[in-house]
Order: sequence, then structure tokens, then C-alpha cells
Amino acid sequence: MAIYNDLLADTQPGGRLERFEKVESSEVEKLKSIYPNLPEDYLSFLEEVGNGEIGNAAYMIYNGVLSPDEIYDETTAESLSDILIFGDDMQGFCSGFDVEHGWSVVEVDPIDVSYRKTFDCFSDFVRDKLKLI
Repeated sequence: MAIYNDLLADTQPGGRLERFEKVESSEVEKLKSIYPNLPEDYLSFLEEVGNGEIGNAAYMIYNGVLSPDEIYDETTAESLSDILIFGDDMQGFCSGFDVEHGWSVVEVDPIDVSYRKTFDCFSDFVRDKLKLI
């Protein structure tokens, strides 16, 4: 069942997700093999809607997840070791999954590199982002 049918119109020219490109099923399967507990609603989003820029430089959803050491220095990355990052606001705030606390969605503050839970699931997160854009 496609859980993001309500968002597909936004992928058309002029829509908030017009810059999005669907992630190939083989890439999603690769993500699943590396991170078997990635939330299904996130994986479905990548396949059904894709990755890219929401609006005009408002938010970026990556085509997969990044470990903190791919973004931050070694010390900072260590303090975020329970987080897998899936996007950012292009101004330093990143969002990701807290793998130790039910894969809830968290926001990483670039000032003090703390993080806080923002949503229980990815689908609530992305729909909220679209309300703000």
C-alpha cells in the first residue's frame, strides 16, 4: 500500500517536491541490508516520493542516511553515535533517527550539537515539514 499517495501531486512541476527524485528499489534494498531496522515509512518515502529539496532551499532529504562522522568532527560524531541523519535545513540543523529510542525522529542543534526528539515517526515529520513550506 502506498502511504504517500497524498504527496505525489507535490512532485509535479510547481509542487513543493518538484525537485525530488525517486530512489531506486535496489538502493532502498541496500539501505535495508546495512540498516535492517530503518523505519518502513522512511523507506517507503524514498521509493514513492524520493529525495531532494523541499521548496526553495527550505529542507533537504538525502537519498539515504549518514552516520554522524560523515558530517561532524570525531568528538562531535561520538556524542551523536546513536543518530542516523537523513536530512538538513541547509542552515546547520540536521534531522535523523535515534536508533536507541524507537527510531524516533530527532533534530540536531548545530550550536551545542545536542539533539531532541521531534516526532515519533518519519511520516509525521515529513508531513509537518510540508505544512511549514
